[in-house]
This record gives sequence, C-alpha cells and structure tokens, in this order.
Amino acid sequence: MQAFYENRTLPLFIERSHRLNCGPHLHNHIEMIYMLQGKTLAGCDEEEYVIRSGDIYIAFPNQIHWFKTTEWEDYYIYIFSPDFCPEFRDMFQSQIPCSAVNSTIACSPELPTLLKNLYKEKHKPTDPFQEARLRGYFLAALGELFSGISFQPTRAADGNILKSILNYCDQNYTEELSLKTLSQALNVGKYYISHVFNEKLHISFNNYINDRRISQAILQMKTFPEKSVTEIAYDVGFNNTRTFNRAFLKYAGCSPREFRKLRQNR
Repeated sequence: MQAFYENRTLPLFIERSHRLNCGPHLHNHIEMIYMLQGKTLAGCDEEEYVIRSGDIYIAFPNQIHWFKTTEWEDYYIYIFSPDFCPEFRDMFQSQIPCSAVNSTIACSPELPTLLKNLYKEKHKPTDPFQEARLRGYFLAALGELFSGISFQPTRAADGNILKSILNYCDQNYTEELSLKTLSQALNVGKYYISHVFNEKLHISFNNYINDRRISQAILQMKTFPEKSVTEIAYDVGFNNTRTFNRAFLKYAGCSPREFRKLRQNR
C-alpha cells in the first residue's frame, strides 16, 4: 500500500469534526478517533474496519492508516506524540492493538466521559496547569482503553519494510544511528533506505532522525528544567551542540535557549 508520511511537529492535536476522509498515511504519533455519530470505513495496516457510533479507533506510530467517509459523521480526533505520555512509550514501540476498532463502553464505562473531557480541556483558555490536566486525562483514558483491548508484539525486523525501517529508527534514534548502521541492522541496502525516505516519505533520513531527537529534547526541556541544554542535546543523540542548535531552530523556529526562556516567561 502506497502511503504518505505525515511529518507532525505538534505534540498534541484534539478537534471535533464531521468529515474523516483521508488517504493512506503514517506518522510517529498515535491517532485516535472517537465516533459520536455516523459511520466510517477505515484501515490500519492490512485490515479494514467500520467505525460506528460509540467506537474508538486507534493507530500506533508507523501503522499505515486511512479513512473513507460513508455517511455523515460526528467525531473527536486525538493525535499525540508518544512523548506526551512517556509512561506508555515502551508499549507504543513494541506492541500494536490486535484490533484497531473497539467499543468504548465495552472497554470501560468511564472512557467516553474521559475522551469528551479531553476535548473540553484542550479548548478551554490556557493556564499554567492545562498541560498537566490534559496529561492526567490522557493517562486515565489510555489506561481504561488499554485494559479493555488485546495487544500483539511487533518487532523491528518484521513485516512491511517501510514499517520495519521506521520502527527501528524510533527505537534507536537516541543512539549513534546512520544509514550504514540501519542497513546493517535490517540487512537492507542503505541506498534503498535513502530512497524509501526521499521518494515514499518525502523527508530525508537525517531530517527524520533529527525531528525525532528534537521532539524528545523539547519534552525533556519541559520535564527537566534543571538539565542543561548541552546535557539534553547529548541525551537525545546529538554529537555536538552546534548540530543540535541548528536542528532545533529548523524544527521549533527558535533556539533551545530562546525556547526555554519563552516557557519560563509564560
């Protein structure tokens, strides 16, 4: 299946909408749909589903997914980085749901209320504690959801080569990672890997790895204000601060120190 790689930079997106049509795509975020009314045809990897009123759909990082509207819809959509809920990061990297679609009520009677509260909280006027409340709602909602569904393991060397490449990158981006090391780990030619990124995902290998590292760096800057910028740069996989600063500016539109200063001022 030909899929478009969506380079998502925002850690969190929550909206309510009425048309879910979207072609095959993938990204390193988790995507959830809570269907309030209507019906949508959906896919996740090689499986097809129907999302009906009261259902929740979830796609993990690097799962190819798509949606096709079949009638009027009313739904919430939640797209968030694994770094937003690091308590579940290992699960996002090593497992996938056995079914992408499940009934919210069958999973947990509390789940619909938690999902609606997430939307309400996200669209309230912002204050210094909004992110903490959102994380609390997310952790509670995911805990209820994951307790009611089954999972199966996914391994970096399994299945679709595109997903294998991205899974390996997401599990090892904080290490010394190059086209050569990736090629040796997966036994795939490095020129073919470069072709996959440029022609299928429309992003270079280096930019993809840098984006993953900067996303993690931003999370660390928010979570550990006592850590220095240099320490964070090395923690997320950069070999020097000059490269880190350049990649951060490209990703966030400001330098790491400017980013930290803006957060402190707010």
